[in-house]
This record gives sequence, structure tokens and C-alpha cells, in this order.
Amino acid sequence: MTILSKIRPSQPLKELKWFDILVITLLMFGQFIYRSTELYLASFAPTATTAATETISNTASEGAAFSSNFNLQLLMLVLTILYLLLRRFDFKQLPIRLSWSVLLWTLLICRSRILWRHRDDAEWRV
Repeated sequence: MTILSKIRPSQPLKELKWFDILVITLLMFGQFIYRSTELYLASFAPTATTAATETISNTASEGAAFSSNFNLQLLMLVLTILYLLLRRFDFKQLPIRLSWSVLLWTLLICRSRILWRHRDDAEWRV
């Protein structure tokens, strides 16, 4: 029995197992769990206040909603989908249906995000 046959079930999965949920959680939120734990533990160390302050200011300027993490989030989403495909998760059971209005709203939201980012960059330069 090979490793792939142990990982990939013969029938499509209708429900995720507990370790699947753990892997998906670590893929999607692992960096943010690590960063928040690091900041929490750094808040207890009075000798490292400058390092903690620097880390907090870096987090404030490069948080979860900023474009530097947007690429990482997209990569983690792709890895999660690949993991679910490897585990043969049955995506057809999900009640999600795409329509043209979803595509238009997605383009509108992404466009407004780009405009807001350029506006914020222009304010910082002034």
C-alpha cells in the first residue's frame, strides 16, 4: 500500500475528518495564529519592548487586509483546494452556484480595492 493510497480515499469524501479540518485550519490561518501568539508572548517581556513595538507596528502596516498578505492568502487558498482535491472531497455537494452577477460584483470589489490602495499611497506621499 503506497502513501498516496493511504491519503487518497477510493470514494469521494462527503464529510471531512478531524485531521482534514486541522490541516485546512493550519493552511488558511497558520501564519496569523503564529503571529498573534508571538505578539501575545512578546507583550509579557518588558526587556524586549522595542522589539515588541517594532513587531506591532509592522503588523499594523502589513496586517491581514494588506496587499502583501493578499498574495499569501491566495496561495494558501490554492494549496487548500489542492489538498481537498487530493483527499477527493466532493465539491458538488456544496450549495454554491456561480452566476454572472457574482463575477461582476467580484470585479467591482477588486477594482475599488485597487483604487483605495492607490488613494492611500498618494496620501502618504503628500
